Amino acid sequence: MAHSRTGALLILPGKEDLSEVVHAASLQGLVSREMIMTIFWRDNPVHDGAAVVRGRRIDEVGVILPLSRRDDLPSFYGTRHRRP
Repeated sequence: MAHSRTGALLILPGKEDLSEVVHAASLQGLVSREMIMTIFWRDNPVHDGAAVVRGRRIDEVGVILPLSRRDDLPSFYGTRHRRP
């Protein structure tokens, strides 16, 4: 993916309850190289969101995370760089 300059944002939840922030398409697919490459393929409708990985499964895809409220970040930062 680095060779094709394809980014991927994977969420590996801890003990936090993500139900308040995760509203996305359910997938329930096994984690594999091919699965991750397919999810983040630029023509896939869910590629711009994150994927939630729980154990060996990808549970949700196309997850749009809450943006930071910080106002000191450069305007050229995309959503993947704006963390709370």
